[in-house]
Amino acid sequence: MCCQSPPPTPEGNTATSKAEFTLDKTPPAPAANLKLEGNDTTITSLEAKNGVSLSGTGEAGTKVTVSISGGKTQTATVGANGGWKVEFREGDLPMPGRGNSTNTAFNVVLQDKAGNDSAVATQN
Repeated sequence: MCCQSPPPTPEGNTATSKAEFTLDKTPPAPAANLKLEGNDTTITSLEAKNGVSLSGTGEAGTKVTVSISGGKTQTATVGANGGWKVEFREGDLPMPGRGNSTNTAFNVVLQDKAGNDSAVATQN
């Protein structure tokens, strides 16, 4: 049962109230301006060891979740200026063999305070 009015007072007075609200079902726009440190899409064994960062833009205040296949997930919050950055350190990334490199897709999802998820943005 949603709402009930309180019982009348001994004097016969009753009280009612009304509240209106808007339910936010609109997801934020996908992350944009994705930039992998080094300005390329290749992670070398040295970068996997030393770590790399991924940055981008989105709606201020949204939670950023960045995941990679074979690695860990990192989170951040979009700042008031619309920017965000996550760091992947040694052990967070899939490790290519010494002297080798790998192309790894970074998948980014933004989530607003109402729990709405954006479409996935991918940095290959």
